[in-house]
Amino acid sequence: MENTTLNSYNLIIRISSDGFYLSVYNEANSLLTSKKINAPLFSLPLEEVIHLLEKETQLNYSSFRIICESDTYTIIPVDIFRIDEAADFLRLEHKQTKNESILFNKIPAWNLINTFAIPGTIHNALNHLFPKTIIEHHISYLLTDEVRL
Repeated sequence: MENTTLNSYNLIIRISSDGFYLSVYNEANSLLTSKKINAPLFSLPLEEVIHLLEKETQLNYSSFRIICESDTYTIIPVDIFRIDEAADFLRLEHKQTKNESILFNKIPAWNLINTFAIPGTIHNALNHLFPKTIIEHHISYLLTDEVRL
């Protein structure tokens, strides 16, 4: 018999350079518990990042939300954004670093695109563990959720 109790909970994983937070919410979107895992995630090899995240997220949740903190981001109006130019937009304000992945989030309420970079190892680990989950930038999360209030 499947454990339906866990299926009614949502997990938010907030990733930063000094570790990650796990927050579990119920169906009413009320915080039930949270936990901080200290680890230098942005400098660990891929296998260690996967092991740390996998160990803490192996329960069966109804949904996952992944939020990455990064200082490397730029906000672009939807009208001028082109996917194949996302890296170029980001480079207007930030230097490119080795082994980074460039992602973007749409912010429909503001008609904007948030283009951001995270370490490639973090991106690969998250795609390995949560292949269908969209990785959000913390600014995208704040702008999107603020509108819903």
